[in-house]
Amino acid sequence: MNINNGYKTVVLAASPNCQAGNYAIVDEIIYNLPEHNVCYLPGGLSSSPGWKNPVELYNAKTKVKTRKCIIPNDQTDTKIIRLESIEGYKDYFGPDGYNGLIAIGGHNTLTNALHFKHAEIPIIGIPNAPNLDVGGTDYCIGFDGYVESWYQRAIDYIEKLKTDRLVGVLEIPNHDSSITTIAIGLALKACYICAPDVLIDLNEMAERVKYAHRHRGWALVIANQTVKSSQADLDNGKPEKMVFEEGKAGRMVGKMIKSITGLATEYPRFSFFHHSKETARDTILGIRCGQKAAELVLAEQWWGLMVSIRGEQILSVPLDNFQSDQRLHPESYWYELLVNRNSGKSQ
Repeated sequence: MNINNGYKTVVLAASPNCQAGNYAIVDEIIYNLPEHNVCYLPGGLSSSPGWKNPVELYNAKTKVKTRKCIIPNDQTDTKIIRLESIEGYKDYFGPDGYNGLIAIGGHNTLTNALHFKHAEIPIIGIPNAPNLDVGGTDYCIGFDGYVESWYQRAIDYIEKLKTDRLVGVLEIPNHDSSITTIAIGLALKACYICAPDVLIDLNEMAERVKYAHRHRGWALVIANQTVKSSQADLDNGKPEKMVFEEGKAGRMVGKMIKSITGLATEYPRFSFFHHSKETARDTILGIRCGQKAAELVLAEQWWGLMVSIRGEQILSVPLDNFQSDQRLHPESYWYELLVNRNSGKSQ
């Protein structure tokens, strides 16, 4: 199948949930591959509904449609594409087809990218995950911007808590990891953070709220939409984690706080969002990761590598590493911060 008309062609697949840094990555790849035709696959390798339908590939340099690629329609409704549904792509890659694929996104995207690697399709991964759910790298593009986005949205609300001497409960969506929830809570100076992987201690939460309100005149609690079940709940047949409808987890935590402490408590419903604010840090890292990906393309080092941010260095590591917890600050580091915050040791 001759589909590249004699030109080297690179396909970029970027997750629609990871906007921060994407433009910097894409622009830098195009800039560093002047002899390549760089195409863009809308929807990326994540669970976009359009992934089951014909998807247009665009020439990212000219924004002109180049052709249509018919996507095999035998995928499940889960976020992870089954390997057998990827076999149909093999005909599009090779000497007469696309040279390779660069997948930009988080855990789901890189899981699918790994399936492409196993199907012997040339692929490079770039971690862009607001919820920092990717291992093998110290940092994910988009994390800084996502936390900053929540900070900017909540800052006026916190001023209201200060003015009216209130207790507030801010609910974080369930797609966020414990790490994101903890980071947002610390950025907003929350006195207690309800992370989805940690059991809520009602008495401890009440003490932290009363302490913060007594010394600051206001208090903020962060509640994830996913709540870890207590042993009593487990004994009654409930699942290990309960996912509440939007707004209900915050309301539940707020009512418990008001009942135990007697303090005036608000639990407003913030509309959830998935995109990150573009920050200077994410843009700079996007440029550097795009440069590294282009370097791998030019060296024809396609086979299952991931661009990794290690300290101040941008390296390439095996794609499989995203499944590990190899990073500068592993989950245990964040859980220690959580314990210190919720117990008052960090006050």
